[in-house]
Amino acid sequence: MNLNEQFKKIISSSFCHLSSEDLKPIALALWHESYTPEISLDELGSEELKKAGYLVDRFRGYNCIPKLQKLKLARFAKKVELRLSYLSIISNNISRTESLEPLAEKWNLNEDISHVMSSLLKFQTRHYVHPSS
Repeated sequence: MNLNEQFKKIISSSFCHLSSEDLKPIALALWHESYTPEISLDELGSEELKKAGYLVDRFRGYNCIPKLQKLKLARFAKKVELRLSYLSIISNNISRTESLEPLAEKWNLNEDISHVMSSLLKFQTRHYVHPSS
């Protein structure tokens, strides 16, 4: 399964059932392989769009990503936001989970990936050497 298929599978699933192994290929690709999702936003539903924007927003904030790649990921997130805005999906009336991380709230999600992030963080430090480096 290629990265775009994996990304689409993740955004089509509930985050509460994700493991760090499910997210690891995407995290490594975003952090070390200059990966930007290449998926048709027009084919995604509102929940998938919110999850796509959230994931890219969440992973692009780490210092292991070069500045140019951060800009590409920011453009992707902005395209997602514009698509959501076009669909009139973003609403402040969505019920929230109390322990939701702020970035998930920004994307109007009812779930986040905080439960798997601690096991992925070791791959974004300057001490980690990615095989493609």
